[in-house]
Amino acid sequence: MPNASANKNANFSSGLGLASIPPRRKFAPATLLASTSLAALLLGPPFPTWAGSITNPANTVVTSIAIQNSTVTGSVTNAGTITPGMFTTNGGTSVAAIAIFNGSSVGGGVTNSGSIRANAVNGQFGVGIDIFNSSSVSGGLTVSQGGSISASGPDASGVKLSGSVVNAGITNSGTITVNANAGGNGSGVDLSLSSTVSGGLTVSQGGSISVSGSSAVGIRTANHSVVNGGITNNGTISATGLGQRAKTGLGRATGISVGATSSVIGASGSAAISNSGTIIASAPNGNGTGIFISAILINSRTLPGGITNTGTIFGSTNSLVLQSQQITISQSAGALIGGIQGAAQDTVNVTGGALSLQPTSTVTGLTMLSQTGGNVVLQPTSSTTAGTFPTVNVTNLTLSGVLELAPQSGNFTAGQTLTYSNVFTAGTLTNDITSVQVFDFFSSQVTGTLTQGNTGPLSVTLTNNSGMTLTPGVASGAGTFTTLTNPLGAVLPAVSVTGGASVNGGILNAGFIGTPGAPGKTGILVSGGQLSQPCLRARRSPFNSCKAAIARMSCWSRRRQPQMEPRTVPSAVASSRRASRRTSSRWRQRSTRCLQRTRRPRKRS
Repeated sequence: MPNASANKNANFSSGLGLASIPPRRKFAPATLLASTSLAALLLGPPFPTWAGSITNPANTVVTSIAIQNSTVTGSVTNAGTITPGMFTTNGGTSVAAIAIFNGSSVGGGVTNSGSIRANAVNGQFGVGIDIFNSSSVSGGLTVSQGGSISASGPDASGVKLSGSVVNAGITNSGTITVNANAGGNGSGVDLSLSSTVSGGLTVSQGGSISVSGSSAVGIRTANHSVVNGGITNNGTISATGLGQRAKTGLGRATGISVGATSSVIGASGSAAISNSGTIIASAPNGNGTGIFISAILINSRTLPGGITNTGTIFGSTNSLVLQSQQITISQSAGALIGGIQGAAQDTVNVTGGALSLQPTSTVTGLTMLSQTGGNVVLQPTSSTTAGTFPTVNVTNLTLSGVLELAPQSGNFTAGQTLTYSNVFTAGTLTNDITSVQVFDFFSSQVTGTLTQGNTGPLSVTLTNNSGMTLTPGVASGAGTFTTLTNPLGAVLPAVSVTGGASVNGGILNAGFIGTPGAPGKTGILVSGGQLSQPCLRARRSPFNSCKAAIARMSCWSRRRQPQMEPRTVPSAVASSRRASRRTSSRWRQRSTRCLQRTRRPRKRS
C-alpha cells in the first residue's frame, strides 16, 4: 500500500511543508495513508487521478490533507487528528485542515470521525474543511458521532463551501466549534458563491454547532447558494455574538441564515427548514435572531412546507426575521422564544407548544397570526412604558385557550395594578381567550386580566393582591409562597429562595432558568429558605439536566434545612457535564434515594 511519506518520488511543495504525489505516476486502486507528520497532497495540471481513498487512521496526527487540481475516485476519511492546517488562498490567506480546491473532485464522501483543528493566526482565516473553486464531493460530507471540528482565527468556519458542490448532503452528528477572534466573523457551516448541497443539510440528534464571534452564524447560505433537501436541525445550534463589531460595536448572532438570492428547497412534502432540536442565538449587546430569511426564492409557492418548529428556537432579539414574502411558519410543539418580524404576507400558525414573547419582543409584519392550540406566553416587567413590554400588531389575529403571564423582572409593590396597553392589535381580531394565568412563586397572589372583545386592541393588567413587594423568581423574607412554575417557553434569569422564605411546594421548570446563551451564572439558589415539596416533574424542557439538578438540589435542601449551606445550580444553558463533575458519588446516592422516596412514598406506621 503506497504511503505519501514513503514514496521515493514525493517532494515538498514550496511554502507548504506538505508531501506531494507527482501527477505523472499511475496508481492502482488503494488507500493512501497520510504521513504521521505530513499531509497527502495531489497536484496538477495535468489533472492526476487517485483510484482509491485517502485515509488518516486513528491515533495518527497529520498537519493537513489537501487535494488540488486532482480527482480522488474513493473517499477522504479522518479517524485520527489533523492540525494545525495548511495555507490556502480561499478569499484571502486561510489555514485549512482538509482542503479540496481548484477543480478537484472526490468520488466518495468526506468523513470525519476523529479530530480536526484549524488554528489561524496573524490575520488568517481558520477553516476545518474547506471546499472551493469549482470542486465537488459526490458521496456527502459527514461529521460522525464522536468526531469534532474546531476552527479559530480572526474569521473562522467549521465547514466552508465556495463555488463548489456536495452531493448526498452534509450531516453533522458530532461537534463543530468555531471561535472567531475580536471583530471577526464565525460560521459553523458556510455556503457561498453559488455553492450547491444536494441531499439536505442536517444536524442530527446529539450533534452540535457552537459559534462565537462579533458576527456568529450557525448555518449560513449566501450569494446564489442552494440547499436541495432542506435544512434540518435535530441537535443543537448555538451562536453567540460578541459586542466587538468594527462598524457598530454591537455583536450579531444568528442560528440559521438564508441570505439574499439563496434558496433552500425542502424534500417533497417537507419543510424547507425544520427544527426539532434547540437553536439559540444570543447577542447580549447586539442582535440575536434564531432564523433569518432574506432570500427571494423562499416562499409558499416554491416551498409549501415553509418552516416547521417542534423544538426550541430562541433569539435574544427575535426568534424569526422574515424578509421574504409568503413564508408559512408552523409552530406545533416546543417553543418560539422572541419576537417575529415578517414581510407583510407571512403567516404563523401556532397549533401547539408556545409562542413566548420577552419584555421587548414585538410581532409585526404578518398577514396572519393564528393561535388555535398551545399558548401565548407574555413576559412583562414592572414597566408599563411603551416599548418595554411585549406587543403583537398584525393584519389578522386569532387567540384562544389560556393566556400565560410570566413576569420576568422588576418589583411589583403591594396593592399595585399595572396596565400594559394595546398588547394585541390587529385589523381583524378574534379573541377566544378563556382565562389569564400568572406564573411565579406568587401566582396565587397576583391576578391577570385581559380586555375582552373581538374588535379593537386588547390590553393586559396585573394586580398584586398581597401585602408585600414581589419580584419574579424570588422568594425572600418571612412570607409563604406557592410552587414556582416556569412555563414552556418562559425565561427566568434566576431563581432564589432566601431569607427564611417558606415555599409551599417546589420548583417546576419547563422553560429556561438562566438566560440562554449566557452560561456560568447561578440559575437556582436556595439558602436559608425551605421547599416543602420540591421533587416535581416538569413538562418537556429543552434542558432536562436542569430538572434533574433542581430535583436533586431541592431534595437535599429539604433534608438539610434550616442548617444547610448555600448551594447553587448552574443555569439551564450550562452543560450538564459541568454539574456532574461537581457532584460527588455520595451526593448522587443521597439524591437518588431522595427521589426514590418521593416517587414511592413509604407507608408510615
